Amino acid sequence: MKYIFFLFIFSIMLSKQKAIIFSSRGGAAHQSAAEVIKQDLENLGFDVIISNILTDVLNKLDPINYISKYGAENFYNYLLKSGWYWSVNQLADFGIRRLKVQHDKVVKLITEFLKQEKADLVVSVMPIINSQVSDAAKQINIPFIVVTVDFDLSYYFSIKPDYENLFITLPSNDAINLKNFPDKNIFVAGFPIRKSFFECKDREKIKKEFNIPDKSVILIMMGGTGSKRAFYFVKKLSASKNPLHLIVCLGRNEFLKKKIENLKLPKNISVSCLGFTDKIADLMSISDLLITKAGPTSLVEAITMKLPILIDGTSTFLNWEKINAQLVQKYKIGEIIKNYGYTLKQSEKLLFDTEYRNQILGNLENLKLPNFNQLFPSLANLIIFQKSI
Repeated sequence: MKYIFFLFIFSIMLSKQKAIIFSSRGGAAHQSAAEVIKQDLENLGFDVIISNILTDVLNKLDPINYISKYGAENFYNYLLKSGWYWSVNQLADFGIRRLKVQHDKVVKLITEFLKQEKADLVVSVMPIINSQVSDAAKQINIPFIVVTVDFDLSYYFSIKPDYENLFITLPSNDAINLKNFPDKNIFVAGFPIRKSFFECKDREKIKKEFNIPDKSVILIMMGGTGSKRAFYFVKKLSASKNPLHLIVCLGRNEFLKKKIENLKLPKNISVSCLGFTDKIADLMSISDLLITKAGPTSLVEAITMKLPILIDGTSTFLNWEKINAQLVQKYKIGEIIKNYGYTLKQSEKLLFDTEYRNQILGNLENLKLPNFNQLFPSLANLIIFQKSI
């Protein structure tokens, strides 16, 4: 029965059709995933539009617009930058409750948008909104694919949809909390990350490009919005007696650059501060350790690049990211930093304890994830992927 999905993709390939990908600017994972899917669908011959559903379609229902021009997504990103994860959790829960209350209005707006765009296929990488999108897709009888970009799927469907042309892709068999959906509509398809993570890298050339000295390299990434927590990790690591180079990816949080560069560092510690970059694969290839928030994108990218991981667990996790920290522990591919004071000790253990590091690298080597980029390019690749999992 699962081959119905492949036949459906093949039938769409026969003529030029239009796909809408619903995404979000909350964080960065959704946008990154949407771009990967867009490229794959375009290779199949689709005309593709990425729509930020909360502002393009549902802006008039955004309650924060009633009191400010800031908007819910900007407010969400502000909370992320500030590291106020408890508040982010509350905002997400509020959004789900509001969508349930306004379900019919939301479905109507989405339906009108899809009709206006003359969509033949709708794809979503968004949580919280998919029950409403499913009802809209059902009303105009177009297929709907939910590409989940989390391992905890609790937030993907607030109301169980009833639509036979709804298909759901999972990042791996470790995904949890997707209940009562027929197996024929669910596919373990991997996580949508850029093809650059699967390419061979010239490490020496990349080091020269980024002016990286001959030291152990720690890559610090706190998500696409860039959290001020990166500053505290740099400060703790600067106490090391070993030669270290720290690459700090600031995302959209450029303010942190001056703050970090103003730190007085010993001669054995050097730092590169980067803003938004699409060269994360290159940076991971020259790094020896990743310190990151418990986001699914960074986790999957690090696993793909076989890079040991330290997860920031110094405060509340985002509800849907708790499982990511658990997966790091389950597969023994890194550790969780539960207190800033342990940052240096845990980092140096993963870098310089040869026996322990080799165990971590072996676990990473043995951990295989499905390659999402094989899902969309052609029916042949889809069949091969299905047989291989």
